Amino acid sequence: VTPTRRTEVVAAFYTGNGATPLARPEVVPNAGVVAVASAYSPNRRVLICGENADLILAATPEEFLGQGIEARVVYPSAASIARMAAPRLSRGEFDNTETLVPLYITPTPVG
Repeated sequence: VTPTRRTEVVAAFYTGNGATPLARPEVVPNAGVVAVASAYSPNRRVLICGENADLILAATPEEFLGQGIEARVVYPSAASIARMAAPRLSRGEFDNTETLVPLYITPTPVG
């Protein structure tokens, strides 16, 4: 998740292997991240990653944490990112850094 400098984040939701996105990134209120994740993948563990992870976990309503959804705050390591990238690399897939285009979800804050 990436904070938008408000009480919301730009969240991306992935399957357990971390390689398959469930949807395009979207703006989600901090208190709704676990609810949205559980709607995409009911009855599964929810991992919250990113610099706002503690705020998201603190804002998550208790009923979502008490209904079989486990929320853990984790920060990805270089090794875990490499494991997620390895299948693409082994298939000869890679991104051309000269043609990458940013995905802007929200306008840049002014001031």
